Amino acid sequence: MTPANPSNRDEVLYGFAVAHPVPDPEALDAFTKLYPEHADALTRLAVELMLEASQDSAEPVQAAAADAVSPAVARAISHYHRMLYRVL
Repeated sequence: MTPANPSNRDEVLYGFAVAHPVPDPEALDAFTKLYPEHADALTRLAVELMLEASQDSAEPVQAAAADAVSPAVARAISHYHRMLYRVL
């Protein structure tokens, strides 16, 4: 969804980022035609969003490792639950 009549650069950039979290050339072209006065800022934002998306997709191995629970954390959680249910 694009802003109906954005009055400033921030509103245009926000509308672009919300409508196209991972922008493609067609989306950028459409927004720069609608808001030519913000073409440079839109282009910079599109590049930043694309770089973020490419970095996010390059981290699945690290994300999987982050989901693993260390034995120390598992013991702490277990102890917490035992204490919690002992009080109840």
